Amino acid sequence: MEKIKKAFPSLSGDFYDILCERIKENNFSDKELINAINHVIDTCIYPVPTIANFILFKHEDSVERDLRLLRESRERDKKHGN
Repeated sequence: MEKIKKAFPSLSGDFYDILCERIKENNFSDKELINAINHVIDTCIYPVPTIANFILFKHEDSVERDLRLLRESRERDKKHGN
C-alpha cells in the first residue's frame, strides 16, 4: 500500500480500508496485487484511481490467461488432428 500512497497521496484512509477489504474478498495473490498496483500507477489517467481500477485488473488478467489457455488447447488439438 505504501507504493499507492506515494503515487496518490491525496487518497483517504477510508479508501485504503475499502481497498484492502476488496483485495481480500477478491482473493488477490501477492503477485496479482503487485501487478495491479503497478498497472494502476502506470495507467491511471484521472487525478486519483478508483478501487475498481485495481479489482478490474485482476479480472482482466484472468480473462486474458483463460483466453491464452484456450488458444493453446485449440493449437494442440489441431496438431493432433482433433
